[in-house]
Amino acid sequence: MRPRGLEPLTCGLGNRRSILLSYERSHETLPLHLTPTSAGYKAPAYTIDDLAYTLARMSEQDSDKPTHGPDSDKPKSERDSDKPMGEQGSDTPAGQHDPDKSAGQPEQGPAPKRARRKRYAGTYPRRFEQRYKELDPQAHPDTIQQVRSHGRTPAGSHVPIMVDEVMTALAVGPGQVVADCTLGYGGHAERFLKLLGPSGKLIGLDVDGGQLQRTVERLKFAGFEMIARHSNFAGLAKVMGELGVAGVDVIFADLGVSSMQVDEPARGFSYKQDGPLDMRMDARIKLSAADHLARLSEAELSQLLWELADEEDHAAIARTIVLRRGRSPILRTHELTRLIFQAKGIDPAKHKQAVAKGEVAPHPAARTFQALRILVNNELASLRELLRVAPECLLPGGKIGLVTFHSGEDRLVKQAFAAGLGHGVYQAICEEPLRPSGREVFDNPRSRPARFRWAQKA
Repeated sequence: MRPRGLEPLTCGLGNRRSILLSYERSHETLPLHLTPTSAGYKAPAYTIDDLAYTLARMSEQDSDKPTHGPDSDKPKSERDSDKPMGEQGSDTPAGQHDPDKSAGQPEQGPAPKRARRKRYAGTYPRRFEQRYKELDPQAHPDTIQQVRSHGRTPAGSHVPIMVDEVMTALAVGPGQVVADCTLGYGGHAERFLKLLGPSGKLIGLDVDGGQLQRTVERLKFAGFEMIARHSNFAGLAKVMGELGVAGVDVIFADLGVSSMQVDEPARGFSYKQDGPLDMRMDARIKLSAADHLARLSEAELSQLLWELADEEDHAAIARTIVLRRGRSPILRTHELTRLIFQAKGIDPAKHKQAVAKGEVAPHPAARTFQALRILVNNELASLRELLRVAPECLLPGGKIGLVTFHSGEDRLVKQAFAAGLGHGVYQAICEEPLRPSGREVFDNPRSRPARFRWAQKA
């Protein structure tokens, strides 16, 4: 029972962790911090001495050091070492009775502090690894929707391009066999699987082994099963032979680099974020973009930029790169970007201001990075091989559809389809390439340069 003269006066919220309860005796007020329990809030002691001791002990647990005295600057471990043997680690003063322990309740230490994630400068995360909500779309769907509503692609994902147009043109239906030669994030593959139904079959290829595995797991989580192979699309015929598949109804390939690769600085595809100048889609490729820049002559580099990217300033950029590498190797993406600005005579600060006003597109370094990526991954040679073997892989009446992103690729596809039509290999081809709608470009600006062409085997 409560001692005479010790009456509760007020009970209110003292701070976020405890209740502040005030007692009065002889016109003195003693604050007591109480920890919430399942039984409610109650004082663990009922004498003035116990109340004073409890307050001091709980205050020390909260701050982990005394607020007064010669030991106030010492950490708790050093204060414990000053205690007599048998009392180290105990918060009960020598000879003092602990009412909590006498009640048979085990003493509990302070709750462990929750590990905090690393903070970033500014209001919104800028770097790839800081966008933890975008990298976990299943846990943060609202964030993904918000990012997409602003016309941006969430980090670690990819927005498929012209999905409805592709499905309609290729006439995908139940029971068919489809070869998705660039599985990527699986955006087109997921729609293929829905249309194919349980009786259909999807064969997925991708040169990026890590992304291939992640996509297979993601689609499996969504309830889809498929056959996946780590292979360049040029190896389609070989994969089909290994699987014992005589022919497929549909061949599809999206020839652009995926957003997952562009957005991750460590892959070296982005001129907007600094990273190693790598650009290898397949880890099995030996030479990186930095290796090629160190080996190519000025004439070879100039020709490369013109043929693979239609870069008008190809000669000036090649000359600037060769002069710079004579002093030290070019190993980072931002190093190369600065050299391109220099070769074009563009002030980076003024360019940034122009971009903020929506006055500049595309980025001055875009074509150079495109040309290097195509070179590193031997993309045009792989495309030529796919165009060569496609008729052999298609069943009669089967269709091939390809999404391209620059004029060099589109020229190869257009010429191959026209030649196939002329020789009777194909019975129909699209007269003009399909392009993304204005709405799609607004929602996904990366779709702007896309072109889709298809052909149907005789």
